[in-house]
Amino acid sequence: MGVTGAVNSGGRTCFEMTGEGERFTAMVFLRFVRKLRMEHPGRRMTLIVDGASVHKAKMVKEYVEKNKWLRLEILPAYSPEWNPSEKPWGYVKGKARNGSQSRNLEELRKETENSLRRLSENPKYIKTFFTHPI
Repeated sequence: MGVTGAVNSGGRTCFEMTGEGERFTAMVFLRFVRKLRMEHPGRRMTLIVDGASVHKAKMVKEYVEKNKWLRLEILPAYSPEWNPSEKPWGYVKGKARNGSQSRNLEELRKETENSLRRLSENPKYIKTFFTHPI
C-alpha cells in the first residue's frame, strides 16, 4: 500500500492510494498529477518532489515538457524537512491513528484513508505545515 499526496499553503490537500499490489511507478505518479490537474483546472502548479527515480523518469520528464502548466522542483537528497507534503504522513502515523495497530492490510488502508480524509477537512491545520517545522 502506498499513498501519493500533495498539500498547498491555502490548506488544501489531495491524495491517492495505490491499488492492491500496485507499485509506485512513473505511470502512477502521472495518474496522480492528472488527478491534481482535474481538481485545479487552468492553474499552474509547482510540485516539490523528492529525488526518487519515479520523479525523474523519462516518461515524467516528457510529460512536464509537454505541459507547461506543470513544474517539478526536485529536492536535494535527505531533505524531507523541506517538503511540506511529508507532514501529513507524520500526522497520520502519530496523531490521527493514535497508536492504532491494524490487524491486516485492509484495516490499515481504511484507517489511513479515513485519517487523510479527516485531515483534508481541516485546512487550518494543513496551513501549519508551511509555518511550523516537522
